[in-house]
Amino acid sequence: MAAPVKKIKVGSVEIAIWENESEKYGKSYSFGAPTKSYKDKGDKWQTTNNLKSGEALNAIVCYQKAFEWVYMESRNEEIKDVETSEPNF
Repeated sequence: MAAPVKKIKVGSVEIAIWENESEKYGKSYSFGAPTKSYKDKGDKWQTTNNLKSGEALNAIVCYQKAFEWVYMESRNEEIKDVETSEPNF
């Protein structure tokens, strides 16, 4: 599986953004459920998508930042398309 193109982390909560490419739709982005990292009793790092109620705001901020990043990437692609297109005289 390919690596995410961007990870956004607020506190212990993280969202990964994945780039998708298809002939039909071109480039698009998706992001999944937020995860959090924690150390277990054996001092080993684990991840889970079970969040405590106090971490809900961190998840909301992660989603907001992910949306903003995807929006800006989409705008940058539109600008690149305009800059590389042939003049229409």
